[in-house]
Amino acid sequence: MTVQEEDRMLFLAGNFEVQRLAGYNDKKIERAIYSKIRNHFIYSCLISDRVIQPVAHYYQSEITRKISSEFNIFFRPYKDNPPIAYYAVSYQKGTFHDDAFEKAESYTKNFQCYSNKIIRERITKSISQLSNPYIRKGELANSISDIIINNAKSGGNLFEFVFNNTFNEQNTKVILSPLVEICEEKKFALIPEYLEMKLHPNTPTPFFNLMRYSLLDTYMNSTARLYGAYPNNPLIRFYAGIDFPYQFHYLDTNLFQDYVKLLPNIEDSISRLTPKQLIELKYSTNFIMFLAHYKQLILNIGLSYIKNKFTHSILNEYAEQKGLYQKRIQQLVENQNVMRLLSDSLNNSIKDKNKIIIPSSNFIDYNNIPTIAFANEVTEKFSGRYEEFLLKNIESYSSTLYGNTINKQFGVINLIINKK
Repeated sequence: MTVQEEDRMLFLAGNFEVQRLAGYNDKKIERAIYSKIRNHFIYSCLISDRVIQPVAHYYQSEITRKISSEFNIFFRPYKDNPPIAYYAVSYQKGTFHDDAFEKAESYTKNFQCYSNKIIRERITKSISQLSNPYIRKGELANSISDIIINNAKSGGNLFEFVFNNTFNEQNTKVILSPLVEICEEKKFALIPEYLEMKLHPNTPTPFFNLMRYSLLDTYMNSTARLYGAYPNNPLIRFYAGIDFPYQFHYLDTNLFQDYVKLLPNIEDSISRLTPKQLIELKYSTNFIMFLAHYKQLILNIGLSYIKNKFTHSILNEYAEQKGLYQKRIQQLVENQNVMRLLSDSLNNSIKDKNKIIIPSSNFIDYNNIPTIAFANEVTEKFSGRYEEFLLKNIESYSSTLYGNTINKQFGVINLIINKK
């Protein structure tokens, strides 16, 4: 694994079948799954150069449409930067309309996003207003069919798994024959609905689910190869008892979330940022510096990743950086002239929520403390919260140095900027 010139991610949590297998229809956990998809779409757009989803994700999943609408800013150019998020169609289709029209013939009628013309056209209109199509090359269906047929043959991974539970070669072939049949026909979409229609009576549910997972796994990897992208499925942690192949990678948003959870209040703060604040965060100097550091950190850990070791190393690094940060705050405090101005500026910013303090990078050197830079960049998005945090640090050091709080008689109008 190396850092790529352009980091492309295939965001699989937007896929309808991925969501179903994770249990989205289970009322007990659907809220948790929705929140996870939303947060991981945010993470994906923060740490990737390009986040790609097949357009079927948008048509088939109401969740995906809702999240895309909320974060529509990621699907459009921002200043001099191209869009981050894209919905893709094949080069044969070329348009969202043609892709959906073709799927009306290859999907079962219960997919009303395709079979119902009114619904299909309404969704087509909304996605056309959201984004232009990202054109992919290659035939996805043929690639998936060929891989699954090989896996279902004697010696294939899927065949061996079923055989190890039936201990009968003929029974194994019978169980897998519906899956092979729909792959060989290539008449319809490779979806569980068609597979279920062809199942033999009394096929054990675990074997049916195994075939669904096999379809999904092959879809994930085949699609990722077509796009030259990392297949990121953060919902994999909801798949109890299923061992999906895993590639340790800095674009894995579960790993990124594990990292963020170790920084005080940052996970919650990121989830509460507005779309505009998020895209400003992505292109900020502090976040760009942090992301380069984060990628290299994950590359250095590599295949030796162990959760406890990962947590321990991150916490140690954070403590070291926090120590350097506190020393720089102390150096700032020791300059009384600067502190008179800065203290007034912080207090005024806290009192007047329509104003914010200038970015801390204007007066604190963040070199060699990229994680602190990232955490402060996030926290500064909340007017008042960061100022209170910094003022607490400053007054703590000030009282130690000078025996009382800083004289606040000097004006600091030149340090405060109006919100843009």
